[in-house]
Amino acid sequence: MSADYIPKSDGKLVLWLKNQIDNIDKHGPGTQTDLPQPMVDKIKARCQAKINSINAKIQAENSYRKAVKADKQTTLKDRKSVV
Repeated sequence: MSADYIPKSDGKLVLWLKNQIDNIDKHGPGTQTDLPQPMVDKIKARCQAKINSINAKIQAENSYRKAVKADKQTTLKDRKSVV
């Protein structure tokens, strides 16, 4: 992927971050780019934190949708019993 790649969906961003985690070791100590191990670990931690954040957002959205659906069903049942 090019350096200016910007993922357009949560799923693509998570995939990109996972690829970063999987590939960052190729740039660690003893490689051609020779990044220090603390930097490699920091990059991995930041990527994982972002993945966790995205997953929490998705879970919150799903919970909200379920709550709204349940509320609509309850409201419709209440409405039918009044009529």
